[in-house]
Formats: sequence, structure tokens, C-alpha cells
Amino acid sequence: MNRNLILVCLLLVFAGCSVSSENFPDRDKLKREIINNISIPVKTGDTLIYEPHFDKCGTWEDGELDRFYEPALNEQPYLELLKAHVNKTIIYTGDSAYDEEGKLTFTISGRAVTNSSVNIIERYNNQKEGVTIEKLFTYEGEKWKCSLIDKHEFAY
Repeated sequence: MNRNLILVCLLLVFAGCSVSSENFPDRDKLKREIINNISIPVKTGDTLIYEPHFDKCGTWEDGELDRFYEPALNEQPYLELLKAHVNKTIIYTGDSAYDEEGKLTFTISGRAVTNSSVNIIERYNNQKEGVTIEKLFTYEGEKWKCSLIDKHEFAY
């Protein structure tokens, strides 16, 4: 009996220590803060092509898949909030095969660093240039805060 109780306690401790994007507090506030911190760095046209980004290819180590975070800004009300924030038409493609002359493609994904912080990567590309922006969102004092980590610009 005591051995089972100790085992259960240990399992609860280890389960509490696992990092997963499912454990983020106040996910609605996180999505809204992500949207509020989006600033399109490439000035191209009036349309933004929002492509999903989820790369399951390759081998994932234990727990790594749990850390993946897809903000899913294509869901309501976030898509409308994103449209209003960037003041552009947004086309959500559902795949990454959409490419149109003069349009800017946008992907966003993240990785849980802790259960209250997430590293977000935004990618912007058109046929001439691209920008990758890395941000860290941390949950402090009942709200999410954003810090810019890195910005990389490149030309094709």
C-alpha cells in the first residue's frame, strides 16, 4: 500500500514537471497578445496568405511533440482580430502549396519553453524577400508579455 502511494506521488510530481503547450495558462490572452505583436515587416500588396506550419516529418524525441504550439489564428475570433490588426485581406490556405505573384505568405508556429513561456517563430515570404522573426512570450502577473529574440532578413 505504501509503495503504491509513493509511486502515485512520484508520477504526479513527474507529470507536473512535463512541459506541454497544452499547459499554457489563459490561451485566449496568449493568442490575442501574439496578434497584437504582429507587425508585417515586408510591405507587399494588400493580401496576406496565411499558411499552416506543422512539420511532423522526421523523428521527434519524447515530449517534443507536446512542446509544439500552433496558435491557430485562422479560428474565430482570432482571424477577424488579425485582419483588423494588420489591415489586410487574409487568405487561410490550409496547405503550403498556395503561391501567387505579389502576395506575401505568412506562417507562425511555436515551441513551449516552459508551461508559462513559448518561443514563437513568424515567417514572411514573397518572391523577392523573406523575414523570420523569433519572439518569446512569457506569462507574468496574469498576462502574456512579448520579447523580441531575433529577426533575420534575406533576399531570394
